[in-house]
Amino acid sequence: MKRPALQKVLLVSWLFLLLALSGWWARGLAWPPTPGTILGGMLILPLALILPAILRGSEKASAAGTLLLIPYMGWGLTEAVANPGARKLAAASVFMAVTCFAALIIWLRSLRSG
Repeated sequence: MKRPALQKVLLVSWLFLLLALSGWWARGLAWPPTPGTILGGMLILPLALILPAILRGSEKASAAGTLLLIPYMGWGLTEAVANPGARKLAAASVFMAVTCFAALIIWLRSLRSG
């Protein structure tokens, strides 16, 4: 696969992960904001902040992105097992995190080979 196509796959999977996590966060929104809703919004922030560096082709940011995704996978798996009400969003976020992880690994391999 060529780099522009890999970059598109990575971008789409990353945006769907952000969408799944945002849906999960929006489901628990309350007014006035509680510490839980503020923390939920802050959990999405690292993924959004690292994306531009990954898309620029930074090898270090891409490697850091793979490590950044691991807690989201663990959290989603835990929620899918322990919280029946959040099972669909948790499963979607785990699926998208694994997809992003695989896309990042392939992206890193393409950066190192070319």
